Amino acid sequence: MQKSKKITNVLALSVLLSGCAQVVAPTGGEKDLLPPKVLSTSPENESTSFNTNEITITFDEYIQLTSVTEEVTISPPLNNPPIIQLKGKSINIQLEDTLLENTTYSINFGNAIKDNHEGNTLTNYQFAFSTGEEIDTLEVNGIALDAFTIEPVDKMLIMLYSNPTDSTPYLELPRYITKTNKDGEFKFSNIKEGEYLIFGLDDKNRNLKFDQANEVIAFQEELIIIDTDLNNIKLFTFLEDKNRQYLKKSEINKNRLQLILNQPADTLHLNLLSDEIKQDQLIKQVYKNKDTVDFYFLLTDSISTSAEVIADDKIIDTIKVVAGPRSTSDSILTFHQSFPSGSHKISNPITVSFTTPIQQFDKAKITVLRDSIPVDFTISYLNENKKSLSQNIELIEASNYVLKLLPGAFVDYYLRTNDTISSVFKTTEFKDYGNLSVTINAPADQIDAQMIVQLTNASKQAVATSFINNNETIFFKHLDGGTYNLKVVFDSNANGKWDTGDFIKQKLPEKVALYEGEITIRSNWDKKIDWTITP
Repeated sequence: MQKSKKITNVLALSVLLSGCAQVVAPTGGEKDLLPPKVLSTSPENESTSFNTNEITITFDEYIQLTSVTEEVTISPPLNNPPIIQLKGKSINIQLEDTLLENTTYSINFGNAIKDNHEGNTLTNYQFAFSTGEEIDTLEVNGIALDAFTIEPVDKMLIMLYSNPTDSTPYLELPRYITKTNKDGEFKFSNIKEGEYLIFGLDDKNRNLKFDQANEVIAFQEELIIIDTDLNNIKLFTFLEDKNRQYLKKSEINKNRLQLILNQPADTLHLNLLSDEIKQDQLIKQVYKNKDTVDFYFLLTDSISTSAEVIADDKIIDTIKVVAGPRSTSDSILTFHQSFPSGSHKISNPITVSFTTPIQQFDKAKITVLRDSIPVDFTISYLNENKKSLSQNIELIEASNYVLKLLPGAFVDYYLRTNDTISSVFKTTEFKDYGNLSVTINAPADQIDAQMIVQLTNASKQAVATSFINNNETIFFKHLDGGTYNLKVVFDSNANGKWDTGDFIKQKLPEKVALYEGEITIRSNWDKKIDWTITP
C-alpha cells in the first residue's frame, strides 16, 4: 500500500510538471535603444595644460568605430593624423604631431561611435583639451544650403581661418574645422575670440585645401567677428564655373551628326574644312539645355572631311565627318510627337513635332473639323530648329475635333512627307482647372533685380517659368489640381539664367528664394498669393 501511494504521488507530480513546463523562447529583454555612454577619459575631457600624446576614452559597453576617416574631425587640423584604435571598451588615440602652444583642440567623432550589437550611434561626441591654462568656450553654428536648390548639404567641411588673405583657402590649413550633418547643420565648439573667414568645402582629395575645379565651396564676403556665441549663420554652396569648354562626344548616324559638350554654350558652329559640302547643306538643331547640338546633312553624295567645332567663338576641337545621302527607301516622314488623341487639355496648344526639320507645310492638305463643322486655323514653327509646329486653332471647351492630314501636308529637308493621318480628340473644360496669381515683393538688396519665377509640381518638374520685376503680379492659368512650389532667382545681371559665384572675385552666386510650404490648387478655383521675401 505504501509503495502504491508513492507511485501515485510521483505520477501526480509528473503530470503537474508536464502541464506547467511549457517551452517558451527567451525574450532577451527590451531592445537596447541607448547609445554607448562614456564612463571615463584619460586625461579628463576639457583638460588644460595638456602635455601627453595619448588619450583614452572608456565606455559602458563594447563599441565599434565606423568610417573614421570620414566622420572624425580634429580642430585645429593636424599635419599628421592621429592613430585611433579600439581596445576592449575603450578608444585609444595616439597623437603623432607637435601641438601648438596655448591652443584649444577638439576631436569630434561625428557618427563614428556605435554600440556593438544594435548599432546605436553616439552622435557628435567631442573630446576637447587645451595646451594652455584656459580652454576656449565660444560656439558658432549654422546651416549650409545648395545655392540653387536651397536643399541642405551633407558632409561638407566648414572651416574658419584667422588672418586670411585671398589665397588662404588654396594654400593654408584652417584654424578650426567641422562638418555638416544630413540636415546641413554645422557647429563649432571651443572657439577663440577673433575675426575669421568662414569657408565651406566639398574636399574631393581630402587635403583640406581648395585646389580642385570640381570642389563645391561656400563663403561669406565679410569676416565674421566672434566675441560671443554666433548662431544661425547661413552658407550657400556652389560650384565655380572654371571648367574649360570641351567636346565630350561626337556621333554620326547616317545623315545626322550629334555633338555633346561638357557644359552649355551660347553659340556652337561647325566649320567644315572642305569644299565637298557647303554650309547651306547643314541644318542645325540646338537642344534646350544648350549642351547638345544636332547637324543634319542634305547630301546627294557621300563625303569625308574634317570640321572645327566652335563654341562661343572659340575652336574647342577638330573632328572627322563621314556622311552620306539619305537612303532611297527612307521616304516616310517620322513623327516624334503626333497630334493629340483622346482627351486634350483646353489650355494646351495643338502641336506636332518630327525627328527632322520641316522645310515646308501645305495648309490646303490639312482639315480641321469641330463637331463635324470645318474651322479655320494657322500653322507656325515653334522654334528656329523647325522640328516642332503649332496648329493655331481657337479651341472651344467640351468639343469634339477631327484633324486630317493628306500626304504632302508636311515635308522635311530630305523631301520626305507624311502618310495620311487622322486624329480625333475632345477638349476638356476650363472648370476642370485652377488658377494662381502671385505678387512678389523682393528684399531691399534685390529690389532692382529681374526675377525668374519658376512653378514646379509635386514631382519637382517645371510647369511654367516667367520673368517679372519687383511688385509685379504673375498669372499661372489652367493648372491641374495638386500641390506646387514656387522658386525665385534674382537675376541681377538680367541674362535670363542663374549665375554661380567666384571666390577670387569675391562674387557670391545669384540669390534664390523658395516659397515656404506647398501651394494647393483645386479645380474651378482661383488662388492668390502675396509673397514678401525677407533677406
